Amino acid sequence: MLLNKDFGNYQPNLIMSKSLFYKGGDIALINNYHFKNYVFTISADYNTNKFFQLGGQFMIKSPNVEFFMGSDQLFKTFEMIKNFRNSPSSYGSGYTGASFYLGFGLKFGPVLEHQANATRIPGFQGNADRGFLKRLLGKKN
Repeated sequence: MLLNKDFGNYQPNLIMSKSLFYKGGDIALINNYHFKNYVFTISADYNTNKFFQLGGQFMIKSPNVEFFMGSDQLFKTFEMIKNFRNSPSSYGSGYTGASFYLGFGLKFGPVLEHQANATRIPGFQGNADRGFLKRLLGKKN
């Protein structure tokens, strides 16, 4: 389930998911901030198996091209980088690891929408649209 609200440049998203076949689920809060063609994202995810992740992403977005990079485990990644720079230091508790991703998206062709998530629903678009519902429920001449 996704709950979201748009506040201009800022868009918070609350995502709740439950696994059908395994015990547990996830609750994630994803905060997007848009500035011109840039999108900054901070995400916090809590797994009901008592696992917490904090992540961040930076995206450059245009109508046909996207470039993004980020990490979904910022605490462990920063700890790994800090300990790598100080070679005699010891690692913290839990597992040792780092997370980083890099992506590129290229879009081409006409914009396609599925009926389930279309921005325009036929029959509900005012007087200019004589869709099925308008013809069925509208005034008869």
